Amino acid sequence: MNEWIVLLEIILPAFYGLPLLIKEIKEKNKEIMILYVGILFISLAILNIFAFSGENKILQNDILFEISPSLRATLWILLIFGFLFIYEIIASNGSHTKVISALTLLSGSLMLIYTSIPFTNSLLIKKSLIHSILPLIGLETMTISSIGLYFYEKETSIEALIKYILTILISSSFIVMGIFLFFTETNVEYILPVATAFLITGISMEIGLVPFHMWLPDVTVGAPSYSVAYSILVGDTSLILFLAIFSVNLYKIIHASFIAIMVLLALFSMSIGEISALSQKIPRRMLGYSIISDAGYIIVGVIAESILQMTDPWMISFFVVTSNIAISSLYIIFGSLEQNNKPINSNQLSGLFVRQPMTAILLSIFFLSMAGIPPFAGFYAKLFILSYLMETFEYWLGYIAAFFFLVCVSYSLLIIFKVASEGEGANIKNKEIFLPLYFACIFLIVLGLWPDLFYILGGL
Repeated sequence: MNEWIVLLEIILPAFYGLPLLIKEIKEKNKEIMILYVGILFISLAILNIFAFSGENKILQNDILFEISPSLRATLWILLIFGFLFIYEIIASNGSHTKVISALTLLSGSLMLIYTSIPFTNSLLIKKSLIHSILPLIGLETMTISSIGLYFYEKETSIEALIKYILTILISSSFIVMGIFLFFTETNVEYILPVATAFLITGISMEIGLVPFHMWLPDVTVGAPSYSVAYSILVGDTSLILFLAIFSVNLYKIIHASFIAIMVLLALFSMSIGEISALSQKIPRRMLGYSIISDAGYIIVGVIAESILQMTDPWMISFFVVTSNIAISSLYIIFGSLEQNNKPINSNQLSGLFVRQPMTAILLSIFFLSMAGIPPFAGFYAKLFILSYLMETFEYWLGYIAAFFFLVCVSYSLLIIFKVASEGEGANIKNKEIFLPLYFACIFLIVLGLWPDLFYILGGL
């Protein structure tokens, strides 16, 4: 049965890491750990193929799991780059505990992706409690594993971890309360908008939407860079898609005033995120604020897709995937340039093109894609948002988003100019990090030249 294959695919990563607790693979055997993890991802790819074989290719009639083509494309990308970024964790001398946490995070993310559509449907039609419990299990699994990823024995990391734990506890409380209100047997007129407000508030805290954003820059600076990169790529992507599917499908029944509030929060996220990023001297903190602005663009994109009655969030999926791959890769580069576990500032990037031209080229490509400069994938990601807004005749939102896109271009170019300027700064010592970065760079270029590749992945 396809549903049992999907269930095996979800739980396999978490259980696959258990042997590492029994027998630790030491640093000198990290090649064995890479091979061990590689076998897992090959197995996941095979299970993913069989899960969609036969008549139930989209699993539309399955009781517990359902997936759309955009989620299908995202799932393939998460499996490919999930392995590459776990490779980064191992190559960066990450402990077996970090690898176990990364695999557990992947299990939670897969569960969230596979149950996002049934969860939304159950709230409106089926009223099935099991469909609400499974996403909660996925969220809590991601939370616990993120704690293991972010933990690092230094003062700034512990402080960042405490902020993260407190934020996640509060957000989880909002999510549980929202689900409880959905299942409350009452005829109160506004119970559904209130329940929706609780759910989206909880998820918004986890993705860093204003005004729930204060924790995010501190965590991304204090935690290990490879852990942040993996968490953004796998965890943040699945959370955002869960929010997008939930919001798009409930758009018609949400009160108009609630939509206005979401638009207002999106505008604040775009403005605060981009302007704050422009003023930062520490690149990792700059990227943290860029993630906040991305949350605003995502909310605007969700509203546009809802108006156009697009139940499958293709545009949001494309935007999230391309943006998170670029940002995660940049965190890897900046973390590899750090010395004595201290975040580098922009001045330390001076002369990088002369000292290590390949590192500078990769950094520039990722920044250009994040800024939306052609021919990289980020260009189409931001173009889709603007085009969808124009189709809905929300011209004023399109103009505001375009303005803040230019702000993103400005601080991205400032970093690139700094890299190309003369000076003496940090160097990357660990050359093993380049392999995944090459794949990420090629993917962003190919997807920028051939954006239909994303749709092809959705049909595999």
